[in-house]
Amino acid sequence: MDGAGVTESELTDDASSMNEVQSTRAFLRRRFLESLVAMGNQRVEFTMHGRTKVAAKFGSSDIDVLHFQVSQLETPIGVQPEALLRCSDMIAYKFEVNKH
Repeated sequence: MDGAGVTESELTDDASSMNEVQSTRAFLRRRFLESLVAMGNQRVEFTMHGRTKVAAKFGSSDIDVLHFQVSQLETPIGVQPEALLRCSDMIAYKFEVNKH
């Protein structure tokens, strides 16, 4: 036991738990980034705050994943040929996965 009253076993358990959390976060981040690649040129449906639903052809994301560039954005008030969507305004998105 060290001077702080923490045993070596507790320190090892904490480090193991942190490694597990880090591995899980890395796995989820990778899956999210893979979903961005899979969305390329696909029709994506977005649920925005206020439960507004819009759909568009996904183009790209900025490096910080703060904005999505989309084409043919279908909104309740019409279609915009090109648009930037703020990711912070999104609740969810979905798209069909093409299995080749």
